[in-house]
Amino acid sequence: MRAHFARLLGTGLLLALPLVAQTVPYGQSVVSVFGNVAPGEGLWFVDRVSGASQSITGLLAAGSVGSGVNAVAIDPIDDRIWLGGMNSNGNTANQLNWVRLTGGVVSQFQQFATITPATAQAIHAIVFDDNANPVFCAGTAAVFGGVFRADRRTGIVTSLGAVASGTHTALAKDSAGNVYVGMFGNGQVHVLAKALDGSLAPPVLFGTVSNPNIAGLTFAPSDGIQPDQLFVVCSGPASPLVSVIPILGGGAGSAVATTQTMLNWIDYDRRHNDLLLAQTSPDRVVRLARGGGDTVLASIGNSNIGTPSCLDTNDGADGEVVAAPMILNGALGPFDLELSTTAPPGSLVLLGTVAPAVQVLTIAVAGPDGRVFVKFPNLTVGVALPPGALQMMAAWFDPSFNLQLGTPVAWPAL
Repeated sequence: MRAHFARLLGTGLLLALPLVAQTVPYGQSVVSVFGNVAPGEGLWFVDRVSGASQSITGLLAAGSVGSGVNAVAIDPIDDRIWLGGMNSNGNTANQLNWVRLTGGVVSQFQQFATITPATAQAIHAIVFDDNANPVFCAGTAAVFGGVFRADRRTGIVTSLGAVASGTHTALAKDSAGNVYVGMFGNGQVHVLAKALDGSLAPPVLFGTVSNPNIAGLTFAPSDGIQPDQLFVVCSGPASPLVSVIPILGGGAGSAVATTQTMLNWIDYDRRHNDLLLAQTSPDRVVRLARGGGDTVLASIGNSNIGTPSCLDTNDGADGEVVAAPMILNGALGPFDLELSTTAPPGSLVLLGTVAPAVQVLTIAVAGPDGRVFVKFPNLTVGVALPPGALQMMAAWFDPSFNLQLGTPVAWPAL
């Protein structure tokens, strides 16, 4: 069976060394900040359960030329945290960067990609396409801003299009792989529809909200009661500050009740099936129920840390396999096959295939963030792989050493 897997992928690798992530702790969030107040350097951990927060230090020492961070996103595969540059607190404008952490300290910084607008721009939001390539947005069409994709392997940037009016300030991706961009200045949300081959079409109008100043977007999947929804957060003083647009049909958004003000971002937490809001003045994380109604979960630092700009939550589903690239389109390579899964910290995790043969690819104990990942670099296949040539699966042992099984994932998708 091992030999079969090796022949299928054109490699002699049978069992890869595990890569155990040490990044955003299991169930916690990472918040980006600009206009920092000491001891902040642009990144904070926040625990929604305990209400504790912790400044992440070392960003400047690791090589960043600025500590202002305008966007943040947890990598869907490995232990990187992606950062959107900011044109304050030092010049990281136009930059898409990533960092790795050791505990609460930045241990590695990499400037990954840049854009070249007519004037320096902040990167406002980051999501990932179905091949785990970062998609990000910045600026206006007038300064050659828009929505961009950086190749995960090479860092080469491609423009995906721009909306004619407004500033591109927010992104979200739905479960079908479509990407949505929110515009500051006109309250419009546009969709970049995903084709079967993974390409994204230029943005077209999807919906609107009555508050023109969109600051953040997030997708919330159907939970059996609520349908697939796109939540929109806007900055004040106009209202509503939070609206929801149905994914089916789009159109005009409807208001979601919240008592809070000065909101700057929104993120869906899949483990709790609710929404987290980044609030500024005071600087806090607020829980919002899908049907409305909010609760303050945590103060960040002393509630005066600067301007919280974005947040992302470590909310990966236990046992879910994430693969990149997911779509090959018949390509033979070379490509880097990356796999990851999540399990409770301390669990013994197995990651591999269950069809056409059972093959354990890596074994590891999940670290503080619960994630285990593995990478097979520079693979080349002899013939084009049909969709679903392999069935990937994760399993882990719970504290009572009962084996828990994840859901098989067919790879490649195309």
